[in-house]
Amino acid sequence: MKRVMVILILLVTAFAFSWSGHDALTYIIVSQYEDDFDEFVQITPYTYADVDTQEYNPAIEGFYDYLGENYLPEEDLDLYTSIFPNPKPVDNLAPLWQILSVYSYEPDLGMDKGLELKGIETLLGDSQGLRHMEYRMLFFIRIGKATDVVQYFSDLAEIAYSRGDRYWAYRFMGRAIHYLEDVGQPFHTFPAPFFELVKLPFNIDKWQTVFANFHFAYDFYGGYLLWEEYEPLVEAIKEVSPKEIKDPKQAAVSLRRYSRNKLSSVYYELKRTMGDELENPEAVWLGKAYFDDLQNAGETEKLDALSVEILRETASYVKGYINYMLARFAEIDSEF
Repeated sequence: MKRVMVILILLVTAFAFSWSGHDALTYIIVSQYEDDFDEFVQITPYTYADVDTQEYNPAIEGFYDYLGENYLPEEDLDLYTSIFPNPKPVDNLAPLWQILSVYSYEPDLGMDKGLELKGIETLLGDSQGLRHMEYRMLFFIRIGKATDVVQYFSDLAEIAYSRGDRYWAYRFMGRAIHYLEDVGQPFHTFPAPFFELVKLPFNIDKWQTVFANFHFAYDFYGGYLLWEEYEPLVEAIKEVSPKEIKDPKQAAVSLRRYSRNKLSSVYYELKRTMGDELENPEAVWLGKAYFDDLQNAGETEKLDALSVEILRETASYVKGYINYMLARFAEIDSEF
């Protein structure tokens, strides 16, 4: 059992990235809320050290303001196409939709790196994957904390709102949305189908790299579809009804369970369409030109349908989460 734990932790280490296109997915969703998120709010300094007990990357002093800035990590630059404006704030004011959209990307911008790891977690080498993924097996093995972090930032959002700080309420909420979207990515729930994982002990270096290639390929392909505004996907995101959510963590657990069940289907469709590239003992980074060629050749029909289905379900949870938080904010308002 200890060997299984070590292997899973090593795989979390390899898979440090998450869905590309968090900003696009969040923007498509919040743009449907019309007047709810058009309001401009004052940008305020971070003043939450008294309640924000989670560690952050010690190399980052404070939290950068990404509004009006190029915030993309290097690995996403090839895929990115802007689908919404990100203007610099005027008079230190910004609209809520911009805050949610931009800061739904923030957890991928370094804040979860370089953290102190303890015990068996030290095998990770880097802390990024620990907060962005969650592997479960045999009902009691759990590696990763993504569902916990959804709840953590939801709680901080409520604290900020109760202090009258709408900027940080929605910035914390944007972070929670990021982690919720992360557990909608099947490779954030488990590294590969069990029948593939049995290959790992025979050549751990090769298959760890191969599984990472599959993971990254699907991260990037999801971002590609979102930033290209793939019409069936955009329509599905807009049309899906919100889930009824009563608890952020339990919503994340439920979405994680759904996406875990999609892992095998996605893995084997990636293998069919991109296997020649991905089953490589060297790290492979697939980009926009490669995905364009696959789509133009008509090779991605089933993968696209799967991706639309998964992102539609993820969007349903995000919409339900937004409704939940708006209701919580309304309850706070009613107390004053």
